[in-house]
Amino acid sequence: MRTINIHEAKTHLSKLVDLAAEGESFIIA
Repeated sequence: MRTINIHEAKTHLSKLVDLAAEGESFIIA
């Protein structure tokens, strides 16, 4: 499981949504 900081999550939100849809797990911290 990856940990992603909040700034990176804001920048790459659509990519992260796609990864989550594929079953990828990550924590936004």
